[in-house]
Amino acid sequence: MESVHLRPGALIVFEGLDGAGKTTQLNCLRGRVRPESATYVHMPTGFSRFTQTVRTLLDDREVRPVSGLAQQLAHLACHAESQATLHEQRSRSAVVLDRWWWSTLAYGILSGVISDADMPRDAFERVVESTWAGMTADVVFLFGHVHGFDSNNSDAIAAGYETLAARYPALAVWVPDFTIEEVTDTILEELDHRHLLLPERS
Repeated sequence: MESVHLRPGALIVFEGLDGAGKTTQLNCLRGRVRPESATYVHMPTGFSRFTQTVRTLLDDREVRPVSGLAQQLAHLACHAESQATLHEQRSRSAVVLDRWWWSTLAYGILSGVISDADMPRDAFERVVESTWAGMTADVVFLFGHVHGFDSNNSDAIAAGYETLAARYPALAVWVPDFTIEEVTDTILEELDHRHLLLPERS
């Protein structure tokens, strides 16, 4: 397939379990899409020194909060901090997100890490959804086939993603367990089907 442009304003999300191939496919997408047509960003790392510092702290098991609620609220603070820049970038190009607010729900409330004693589910979901109001995705590619053990994963988290996929069937696209090249082709075909690709400009 020839190189393509992503449609300006498109919001494309890669979501799912750790070790399931998101980073590999993001790198493949970069190789197939014209670089000026897309902004790639990981959440919660975001764009700023604040968000990058919080991400580093959350990755450090000796420093990060013990409370699952505190961890997810720290993620959400980074999401809130990134909104203005995400809107700005989306006004100029497509935005490709490595994780969205679905991760906050799947790894938080839906997996049971946050209990109703910490915060009622409906209240937590309202906070998450309000933070991302106005940033609706065009497609969410869900990666559920883990290649090797990853301690961050659990059956409860996988079930959380299945719940979200069922809740938003028009958005969710489960990525098949194919070869790397076949998965990349499948993703590009889905983007084309949703009119999120533009042909190479002459």
